[in-house]
Amino acid sequence: MLWTRLSSFAVLTGEEWMVRRNAVSWVGIRLIFTMAVFLLASLNVWAQTTGTILGEISDQSGAVIPSATVQAINTDTGFTVTVKPSSEGSYLIPLLPLGHYSISAEASGFKTFTRPGVLVPVGQNIRVDVKLEVGKVDQTINVASSAVNIETTTA
Repeated sequence: MLWTRLSSFAVLTGEEWMVRRNAVSWVGIRLIFTMAVFLLASLNVWAQTTGTILGEISDQSGAVIPSATVQAINTDTGFTVTVKPSSEGSYLIPLLPLGHYSISAEASGFKTFTRPGVLVPVGQNIRVDVKLEVGKVDQTINVASSAVNIETTTA
């Protein structure tokens, strides 16, 4: 009795198979469509709450400085992003939350550049080009010798 029930359940005629296959296909299509709608809606919401800061870093003669470091600090929240420019000297800080930012750039041998009050609005690309001025070259002195230990408690 049990075997006949299982075998009748497992064996489908051609027509029954097509009905079930079409039902499964329809469910899959609806699921994919629903996921696509939610994905597009979430991308649209994300795009409406961020902006981008971009620019080029060069010295006063126009030569690019790819070794610099650029930092964007949201003065409202303290959110900080640090990036390095490309070999062409351009930098890009995407997906920044809306707000007021202070942009700073520094490189060895140059004065630090700071531009406060940069407003990042919805979906905008804000260009902040940086011209670094030659400044004091930082010097580091490394001492590579060991000190002589003198025992003073038992002498």
